[in-house]
Amino acid sequence: MIRAVALALVCLTGAASAHPIAASFGEAHWRPARGLFEIAIRLPTHDVQTKLKTVDVTPEALKTWVLADFRVDGAAPVWVGAEVKPDSVWVYLEATAKPGTRVSIRHLLLFDVSPMQVNTLNVSIGVERLTLGFTRVEAERSIVVPGG
Repeated sequence: MIRAVALALVCLTGAASAHPIAASFGEAHWRPARGLFEIAIRLPTHDVQTKLKTVDVTPEALKTWVLADFRVDGAAPVWVGAEVKPDSVWVYLEATAKPGTRVSIRHLLLFDVSPMQVNTLNVSIGVERLTLGFTRVEAERSIVVPGG
């Protein structure tokens, strides 16, 4: 019995490493008093290093790449900053939006690193929460900003 459990664990561990998860997770909070979304996106450090072709990830390199591949209504959001940790990179942005309008979000981060990349953005507007998924096939999604 112990051998069977050990064998199952070895098989599961091997299968898990053979199928890595290619995903980023983010959140966008609508701040009506400021007329903008505060956005935080968590990216796997290893994938960012692969994208930037360096193990020394700097905020300057991140800024150039992120502002090119993450767009709101066709424009780059405002760069707020980043945190680089051993297992994750956090990117912080702000994007203005007019209340009562439809806003388009294009999230292309890491699509060129992994063909199976999936980016998720949880959008919070007041007490409502909407989860947007972005893939190579559907890299652009839209939401309606309340008010207006």
